[in-house]
Amino acid sequence: MTTPTLKHVYDSKMRVSADQAIWHADLRMETLIRHIFEFAKPEYFVETGTHMGWTSHWIASRYPEVTVHTVELSEDYYRLSGENLAALPNVKRTRADSRGWLRALLPLPGVTLLWIDSHFNADHPLLEECRIVDRLDRFVCIIDDYHCGSDFPGDPASPAMVEPVLGDNYWRPAYPYKTGMSGYALFVRGIEYTPPTTMRRAWSSP
Repeated sequence: MTTPTLKHVYDSKMRVSADQAIWHADLRMETLIRHIFEFAKPEYFVETGTHMGWTSHWIASRYPEVTVHTVELSEDYYRLSGENLAALPNVKRTRADSRGWLRALLPLPGVTLLWIDSHFNADHPLLEECRIVDRLDRFVCIIDDYHCGSDFPGDPASPAMVEPVLGDNYWRPAYPYKTGMSGYALFVRGIEYTPPTTMRRAWSSP
């Protein structure tokens, strides 16, 4: 299958390119995603915060058997992402608030990889998103831009909002931070899956 070309590869508003944004140009983060698809075998990819559609495009074009569900609140990003994703029939886009959308969508009938990445507006949806995820019996969930301490920065609100709901027994990057990267947290429930050694338990020592 020929990979559809992205129509928009630069976001002039945020001054970021697709190459910079997809997995934060972090090869070990990309390796984790590939590892999850190889060993956990998700049938669905659920993304909150479509942005330009770059992440959904990466998943949908490489794993055409996976159904991608993605939601975006911004009218501008919804339009631009639609142009980037139009050639991928396994992508289902919605323009909505992520919280109501997740409540209506979940649970799905197969293994689901959730990519939670919609938590930068003043109305912070992360807490409610996590409460919805917490109702699921099984999932693999990555929260992007997660603050993993001073050695791997991210959104400072992440641990305070997430750990009271999903707990502090999760995986985080086990490798040194480099400029441009971002912290992230991996939560797994009801699925036999162990991540690669590039990840470590959040509460364990380096």
